[in-house]
Amino acid sequence: MTTLKLTLDDSLFQLLSKTASALGKNPLDLIREVITYYLEDLEDLRLASDALERLEKGESCTISLDELEQRLCA
Repeated sequence: MTTLKLTLDDSLFQLLSKTASALGKNPLDLIREVITYYLEDLEDLRLASDALERLEKGESCTISLDELEQRLCA
């Protein structure tokens, strides 16, 4: 595990502490959780962007919900 040093201004640290307390977490656990969610969201955005690019290039296609349901039920 890697250790990072993080400097926060007082108002941000107060907000972090208040939010963590309201969620029943300690501030360090909340920081880990927030970083994890943020990085997962960035990865989702990258994947969606790649899929859109493939669609725009004609390398991928879409199907209707009805067609998807038919394929899944077949």
